[in-house]
Amino acid sequence: MDQFYLEGIGPVYLRRSNKAKRVIIRIKSANEIVIVVPSRVPLKTGKRFAVQKKEWIRKHLEKFKIKEKSSRIFDEQTVFNTRWHQLEISSDTRENVGIHINQEKVKIIYPSHLKVDQPGIQEAIKYGITETLRMEAKEYIPGRLNELAERYGFQFGKLRVKNQKTLWGSCSSVNNININIHVMRLPQHLLDYILVHELAHTVYKNHSLHFWRAVDQCLGSGKALATELRNYRIEL
Repeated sequence: MDQFYLEGIGPVYLRRSNKAKRVIIRIKSANEIVIVVPSRVPLKTGKRFAVQKKEWIRKHLEKFKIKEKSSRIFDEQTVFNTRWHQLEISSDTRENVGIHINQEKVKIIYPSHLKVDQPGIQEAIKYGITETLRMEAKEYIPGRLNELAERYGFQFGKLRVKNQKTLWGSCSSVNNININIHVMRLPQHLLDYILVHELAHTVYKNHSLHFWRAVDQCLGSGKALATELRNYRIEL
């Protein structure tokens, strides 16, 4: 990839793509800005585009920086619960991180000679939480989705529970439903809202007035629930 320095922003990378139909900006992190240029377009066009969009880039970089600063640190004082499990973190004289999931707790034991905020320890903690959520979701979601589908008269294809970064759920064109394992951290009424939302998409493939009416008939004010859901984030 080619690189140039954008004043006030920092290094910016230029990458050619055979699939791109137009010049686009991809900000992968606070330190990685990529301008994707169609293969037949001169790289200088991509550079000029970045200069024109400098303020847009600056605003989105600020969002990344805020997100990085607000990243959660899990330690011994953290209070964190999934649907059926409570997180418990402690240290001990050991060489590696131990992860133990029983019926009630996710126990993380890290080496006492290391600091809990080290990236490796935090990754292990998040891995333990993620696996707990995956286990809970596989046990609970299929039955609950079938229950709501039968109650409200919906039919769907296959169900998959997945660890997704941006979506609580989705519904494919052939009515297969994906549900994020992180719904297991939500209150029951919001978990049900996500399930009904995707079930409604088996009939209406957009967010039209008819779609929201279908959700409202099941749960009341769907848009109010959607607004409440914005108070929760997917990432740990």
